[in-house]
Amino acid sequence: MNSKRRLQQKGYRHMNTRYNNHKIGGGFFLTINQMVQLGSSFMLFITSALMSWYQGSNLIDNPDEWKYSAKFTNYFKGTVSNYEDIYQIDFFIYAAKFYPTAFIVMLISLLYMLILILYTLFKRKDPAI
Repeated sequence: MNSKRRLQQKGYRHMNTRYNNHKIGGGFFLTINQMVQLGSSFMLFITSALMSWYQGSNLIDNPDEWKYSAKFTNYFKGTVSNYEDIYQIDFFIYAAKFYPTAFIVMLISLLYMLILILYTLFKRKDPAI
């Protein structure tokens, strides 16, 4: 008699612990399809964020644009007088204005990751908490 049948005879019909070892982390699991989607969207997000950050660093070379694109720096620090005063988030604003492709890809991949995570959490049969 195999061990699965012994478990069923003892009344453990739904407690096949030996056969549930693939569920890691207290029962939370992703399918392979979801893992691939989440991993590829995360890599796309990181790549496009780095590209957007790099493209936005052109703000340093354009002091005339500091008044219009360095919104967070102007709000929290006042007028920008040196390029070292510019906040990093202002680089993303500059990239969104002048190089929108990488920024849009970054936002779409972030939105896709959030939707996939929320779908996975609400689709579970077991309660999440």
